[in-house]
Amino acid sequence: MPKLDWVILCEFAFIDDSNRLGLLGEFTSIYFNEFPAIFPQMSVVTRWSGSGENHFYENITVVDEEQNFVYKGPKRFVKFNTSKATSIHKLSLLQFPEPRKYIVHVYKDNELCGSERFFARKAGPEKAQ
Repeated sequence: MPKLDWVILCEFAFIDDSNRLGLLGEFTSIYFNEFPAIFPQMSVVTRWSGSGENHFYENITVVDEEQNFVYKGPKRFVKFNTSKATSIHKLSLLQFPEPRKYIVHVYKDNELCGSERFFARKAGPEKAQ
């Protein structure tokens, strides 16, 4: 039975020709000058582990603290015969109505397997140099 090992949030993720994971702009907070705000691109990276043949439907949602949807992704079929599998979800043009905590939920066959929290924050004045 596959198990979710971790979830990483970043601006962009990729797997290169050598099967290595690349992450750009990993974050726990994103800053905007004003709200409502639009974040151009976000990647949600998941790592699954298991033994034998594994297959399931994975999907990602992004909600605020009151469980209002910011994003509800399509179900994606995941199949792997190795001990680990990495999945990258690319989310575009996410709209954040106000500064607050948001939560990415990861589901396997409609069962919540893990979550990762992040904050959308109002950017403060830059420090004088």
